[in-house]
Amino acid sequence: MTTSLVAVIGTRHDEQRPRRLSDLSDDALVAERRRIEAARAELRRMIGDTTTVLRPYREILSELESSERRVVAEEERRKRAPVYPKAFTTPGGRAVPVSVMAKALRHIRQMPELEYPGWNWFPTPGHMIVREFRRGLHDRINRR
Repeated sequence: MTTSLVAVIGTRHDEQRPRRLSDLSDDALVAERRRIEAARAELRRMIGDTTTVLRPYREILSELESSERRVVAEEERRKRAPVYPKAFTTPGGRAVPVSVMAKALRHIRQMPELEYPGWNWFPTPGHMIVREFRRGLHDRINRR
């Protein structure tokens, strides 16, 4: 029984796939690694123990091995990634460094009745900012 190369690889090159491995979720990265391992095992089974391997099969095998190396490198990079965030994201989508957020919260807690710009697209009362910050902090703690 013969198997086509497209069936071995599991996808065609013209299909839409994430351009970078960093765009994949952790589960998708594990699934990609399993797909590569299965494709490599199937290709090796098709090739058998022959010493003369057809050139296209060798190229596909080397492509699979390089893909697997990239997936493993991405998994290792994610293991080394810092656990704590380097910045907070406001509801308006702006990234605020932790040090700046700490200074701002210290100031906001002293005068919570004032309205502060930059949190949303409109000036927001200080007590709302503190409440949202605490809600996000508790959410992050409870996710662990």
